[in-house]
Amino acid sequence: MPGDAGSIILLNLYSDDGLGSTNNSALWNSFMVDFKVAFNVLEKDPDYFLGCAIEWDPVTDVIKLDPGYYLREIVAKYDMTDIHSSPIPLPVGRKIYMNEEWNGDENLRNLYQQIAGSLNYAAQLQSELMFSVSQLSRMMSCPTQENLSLARQVIKYIIGSLDLKITYRPDDPNDLP
Repeated sequence: MPGDAGSIILLNLYSDDGLGSTNNSALWNSFMVDFKVAFNVLEKDPDYFLGCAIEWDPVTDVIKLDPGYYLREIVAKYDMTDIHSSPIPLPVGRKIYMNEEWNGDENLRNLYQQIAGSLNYAAQLQSELMFSVSQLSRMMSCPTQENLSLARQVIKYIIGSLDLKITYRPDDPNDLP
C-alpha cells in the first residue's frame, strides 16, 4: 500500500496455528482480506499460541505469556500430579554419560523419548531448562532407569514453576540513557 513506509507485519505460523502483529491496522486489514482468500483462517484476539496462554492488558500494554497449560499437560501425562516439586532441574554437578551397554528395554526407551521430547518443547518456553534437557537428550538411543529418573527430576522442577509467566512491558522513555 502506498504511504506505508515503516509499517510492518510480523506473522508467526506453525502448522495450523498463527500469531500476527502490526503497527498499522489499515495495512493489517488489507493483508487479512488477501490472506483469507488464500487460506481458511479464523481471526480473533490472541489468547493462546503454541502452548502459551496470552494475556494482554490494553491499559498498561503489558503482555504475559503463560506456559502453565502445556507444562501441566506434561505433569499429568507422566502421572506426576501428586509429586513434590524440586528447586532445581538436575542435581548440581550431576554428569550424564552415555550408557555403553544398553539393556534393550524398548518400553523404557519409548517412555524416555516421549518425556525428553516433551521437555525439549518445554525448554523453548522456559529457557532455564535448556541445559538439563540438552543433557538428557544425549541419551535418547540408549536410556537407563537412572536417565529416566533424571528426566522425571526435571518434571519435578516444572511442578514448582507452573505459575511463572513471561512478562513483556513497553519501554519507559524515562529508563533510556
